[in-house]
Amino acid sequence: MSNSGTMSPDGEYLVFGSPKSGRGDLWRIRLKDSTLHQMTNSEDFETDPRYSPDGKSIFYVRERGGHRHIWKTDKEGQFHEQLTLGWVIDDLVDISPDGDSLILGRAYPQTGGLGIAVGSTMIYSVSNKKFMEEDIGSRGYFLDDRTLLYNTRYGAGEKIIRFGKYDLVSRQKKILGTGFIECLAPNKKIVCISKGQDRSFLNRELVLFDLDQQVEYRIGMGRYPCFVDDSQVFFVRSSPNKAYTYSLENGTIEEIDLPGAILTTPAAATNERGVLLRLVSKNDRDRSGNIYLFHDNGIICLTNYGKKPVEEGKIEARSDR
Repeated sequence: MSNSGTMSPDGEYLVFGSPKSGRGDLWRIRLKDSTLHQMTNSEDFETDPRYSPDGKSIFYVRERGGHRHIWKTDKEGQFHEQLTLGWVIDDLVDISPDGDSLILGRAYPQTGGLGIAVGSTMIYSVSNKKFMEEDIGSRGYFLDDRTLLYNTRYGAGEKIIRFGKYDLVSRQKKILGTGFIECLAPNKKIVCISKGQDRSFLNRELVLFDLDQQVEYRIGMGRYPCFVDDSQVFFVRSSPNKAYTYSLENGTIEEIDLPGAILTTPAAATNERGVLLRLVSKNDRDRSGNIYLFHDNGIICLTNYGKKPVEEGKIEARSDR
């Protein structure tokens, strides 16, 4: 499956992973003219790209033989460097504003060859090329270069998921509330959390938490929440072709028709540019999907490459509004 992709900070490029070349590779689209450029060309599977905040680098996951590690490349995709070794990486959660620290989910092989189990979430230093000694729980997002929002780990007999602030320098931790962190607003003042123990693909209770006032606002039942901007939250429910937006200004919910079934988590919103979605239509047999942009209450297809392999050159971007 292709992933949702990452938008450059200046909004000029979209980098995404696609198996349509016969394996997982990273591709870059210049949005103004739909010109395609291949970023990786290896026998491994490259996926989950993320631009650094300054737009000069791209972090991504490279998988080989079931082992996933974090790699880094320049914005043109000319020089590639492996960062993590040893541990299997589950996902790249967040990047610090200065681009030097990564929040990574780590995993480990289960005994008896039963696959990979998700482990703790750790801070990785890009400049020092090593993990911080202690984990930060099960989830985290940077509030600034030294402070992050984190989920506590499950303790012995603990069944209530909590979250709080963590200072990387002083190692001070503070609990703010209960719930699992889902996403953080661009202004980093509002966090969307989910309540309850069941974090399956089923709907769950979504709640907004004001980090300054430390008060909660209930959105309702849903999944895959993502901030469109500081005043809107995008989320989906069980219906495969419907999405919704919740207004922080007046508390209203608007319904949106999707051109295909959404099968993955939306990428993080980038200020006013909207939310990237990876949608799969019923006729898309290879399940690779196209990447869409939800912006200004409309859906625009950014990678309309149909069922043919991705090729260097131009593709047609179309509007589904």
